[in-house]
Amino acid sequence: MAKNAVLVRRAEPAMEVARGRSEVSGETAHVYTDTCYAARTWGGARRVVITSVPQFWRF
Repeated sequence: MAKNAVLVRRAEPAMEVARGRSEVSGETAHVYTDTCYAARTWGGARRVVITSVPQFWRF
């Protein structure tokens, strides 16, 4: 999926929470949030749900 700089910026606070929870628990943490966003091609703003899941690789 292509990255959208605006949505990545809006997701960062939730990603920080998810990273912190993952570091404490040692497990993958899922944090959900939402925001309003309007792409140029859309007729108006829409609610966008953001799922923040940090990726930790274990070998």
